[in-house]
Amino acid sequence: MSDKAAADFRAALDRLGFSQSAFAREMQALGDPRSFPTILRSVSNWCRGETAVPGEVWVVITLLGRPRRAA
Repeated sequence: MSDKAAADFRAALDRLGFSQSAFAREMQALGDPRSFPTILRSVSNWCRGETAVPGEVWVVITLLGRPRRAA
């Protein structure tokens, strides 16, 4: 994964006000079935550029960044 992609992911977390652990907790709250340590390890790998951020995670980030409409 490129340094730019990792930087983009870190910037997205910052824009949303998430630390790595807060985003991992949010992922778990949204239904990620993995254990918290496993999710956190993935988030850390994405932030460091060790592995690519999955497209599904970019979708979650995009949706979390949108204003919520009243139901």
